[in-house]
Amino acid sequence: MRRFLLVFIFALSGCSYTFLPLTPAPLSLEPRLVLGRAELTRSGADILLRLEFQKIPTEGYLSVKLERNDDPVTEDSRLISLSTQSLEWKLTDAVLGRYRAYLFWQGDVVRALDFVLEK
Repeated sequence: MRRFLLVFIFALSGCSYTFLPLTPAPLSLEPRLVLGRAELTRSGADILLRLEFQKIPTEGYLSVKLERNDDPVTEDSRLISLSTQSLEWKLTDAVLGRYRAYLFWQGDVVRALDFVLEK
């Protein structure tokens, strides 16, 4: 009886692999937005986000979410056309702290930038 159970369990252990597809589904790779330069800098009492584009695959929205010390400060979106070469965002009257800007292209994170505003 033990031998039968061992053979039965051994035979069942291979069954889970027989239902997996042998060929994976093809991947659909979409072209991505390519940034040539992205910087978060100080300009007087303001914080300035500058972007330069190398490749824009399609027209779409580029969103920016800016946080200070992990607290949301502002969110903004702009429509990017194929002819757009650069963009600038300005945060006025910035206070001291650690800033992080997240860039989203059509819902996907493209880049995160950090900046510390000190005296």
